[in-house]
Amino acid sequence: MKKLVFVLLLFLTTCAQVNTKVAPTVAPTAVVLPTKTPVPTLKPTSTPTPVPSPSPSPSPTPAVVTYVVQPGDTLWEIANRFGITVESLALINDIADPNLIYPGQVLIIKGDEVGVEPIAPIPDILKGKEIVVVIHTQRTYAFEDGALLKTFIVSTGVAAHPTKIGKFRIMIKLDFDDMTDRSTYYLPKVPWVMYFGNDDVSWHEGYSLHGTYWHHNFGVPMSHGCVNLSIPDAEWIYNWSDPTPMGSETVSTEAKPGTVVWIIP
Repeated sequence: MKKLVFVLLLFLTTCAQVNTKVAPTVAPTAVVLPTKTPVPTLKPTSTPTPVPSPSPSPSPTPAVVTYVVQPGDTLWEIANRFGITVESLALINDIADPNLIYPGQVLIIKGDEVGVEPIAPIPDILKGKEIVVVIHTQRTYAFEDGALLKTFIVSTGVAAHPTKIGKFRIMIKLDFDDMTDRSTYYLPKVPWVMYFGNDDVSWHEGYSLHGTYWHHNFGVPMSHGCVNLSIPDAEWIYNWSDPTPMGSETVSTEAKPGTVVWIIP
């Protein structure tokens, strides 16, 4: 009996030792949850105001001048008044015969043909009064201290009697003068005559700027070497240029020299 009890106790003791063995404690691994990277809050930016593209400036429309024909007007006088050629004025207005215009007729004048500048300006037009005659454009220009004051359409010499080329001065002014070549023509009382000359060409040879009453074909060579102007234009140059008119005849002197006249091809 005692032996049985001893065996039983031994068995229970062995079992207790087995049961007292504790499984090794495994420290729980901390689970690290991924943290969310904070997304920065974007403040709404103001929408830029669109800048409108500048509208292209419209091309300037050439000025167009109209003129109503008055009683007594001629196409030549009107063309000269606006600084264009008779041929151009007739072409613009579809006029076949320049003599057939009538009072009340409306003529169109293109703006880009008004006021033609000298094509070959003279380099030393800087001081005082100077007159420039350009043969190939049939125009005359009045300068003062380098500034262009007026433009005139003129008629210079024909091929058989060309206008002299060069630099001259007005030598004598006559309110009126009779002109003749003793065989071809006689023109009494030509108005506003300004004879010019230089050391090589005497004013006695008869070259001059003057008013013209026997034709209105300005813009076309018509003369025997003179520079033909309309009567109003010749009067303006006569009174503006030097020497200052002193009565019906005025002579240039060293103290009061005449205005320089440049004549270029």
